[in-house]
Amino acid sequence: MNLSTDFKAGEGGYIPPSFNTEVNIMHYKMEIKLKADPPRNVLKARKNVAQGKQRALKNKLRGMIRQAKSQLKGLENAGLDTPAKEKLLSKTDLKTKGKNYNQLQRTYFAVDNFLKSQTASVKGATKNLNQIARIIGLKNVPASEIVRYARQFFEIASYAKQALNTSGQSIGSTRLFEAIRKTEKKYQTQWNNAESALGRVEMVLQELQKQQAEIAQDEFALYVLDGFGL
Repeated sequence: MNLSTDFKAGEGGYIPPSFNTEVNIMHYKMEIKLKADPPRNVLKARKNVAQGKQRALKNKLRGMIRQAKSQLKGLENAGLDTPAKEKLLSKTDLKTKGKNYNQLQRTYFAVDNFLKSQTASVKGATKNLNQIARIIGLKNVPASEIVRYARQFFEIASYAKQALNTSGQSIGSTRLFEAIRKTEKKYQTQWNNAESALGRVEMVLQELQKQQAEIAQDEFALYVLDGFGL
């Protein structure tokens, strides 16, 4: 008998050669079981990691929320309802209590976007509104009034552009804004008495038609003069 091939020595006597195969099978089954049903210490470790991540996110978020609330208070005191403020308050309640990790993440992204926005602070909002005021032709107007007027102005511009696109016409923003300013100034009484933005849009479209007719007339006149060599 060859012990090296037929048997293997172990504690307590001889061990059949099939033992190694059985051990391997048993070890394989244990690995499968561990993967399918991890031990309690592994599950606990995973839970601790998840809880740690959630605590860290919550702590960071609390500081960001304090900053956001401070800036919101400043905007409120200045009478400014900015796009950044409206977007933030539509996305989150600025709370962390009772929220799971995914909910905290959503709040984090909403607050982070707000803090990075130009119109999230009084200084940034004022700068932005002054730029808008120059575009729409406002001078010496309080910031809170710029917000109200700008909303009306861009609403009219949007409706007018949609109407022009529907009829197959196109117009640049500069020319459209100029038409709105000119129409308001030219027909101030009717403009102020218009019941809705759509009424003002109709006035703007009529003014644009007049301008287009004048341009066409001028171009025709130039064509005629050119024909006579003048």
